[in-house]
Amino acid sequence: MNQKTFSISVLLVALVGFFDSLYLTNSHYSDPAACTTQFISNIFGIPVDCGAILTSQYATIIGLPISIFGMLYYLSLILIVMFERQVLAFLQQKNIQYPKFITALTSVGFLASTGLIFIQVAILVSICLYCMLSAISSYTLFILSLLFYKYSSV
Repeated sequence: MNQKTFSISVLLVALVGFFDSLYLTNSHYSDPAACTTQFISNIFGIPVDCGAILTSQYATIIGLPISIFGMLYYLSLILIVMFERQVLAFLQQKNIQYPKFITALTSVGFLASTGLIFIQVAILVSICLYCMLSAISSYTLFILSLLFYKYSSV
């Protein structure tokens, strides 16, 4: 995968994740129950209830909705891609390979998403589709970074 294809792919997926996290943050502060979809009531027998997820004790860290941290994660990736030339120059000064850096960053999103999915399914026994969209975005970014790392010559 060449760097341009990688960058465009990351930008598009990170934008989806950012706006999804923005929606979740807005829902958290306004009306958490409103983001529950009416067209899907359960997935594999697990109820779909975004309100239950967004109002649970697991929905915040230090008093802030988890989705704010998701927004920051996606925004950091968007900015890295938008200012890629400057980021590359900085990383080269520090003797850090760009593919390794991106893979390390996206692995944080992958691990966080995996933990949050576990909390939804195993502890809360409920699913938020918008949270799942964020997880899919994180997983996609991680897979893209692994492919970039494997096939990169940067």
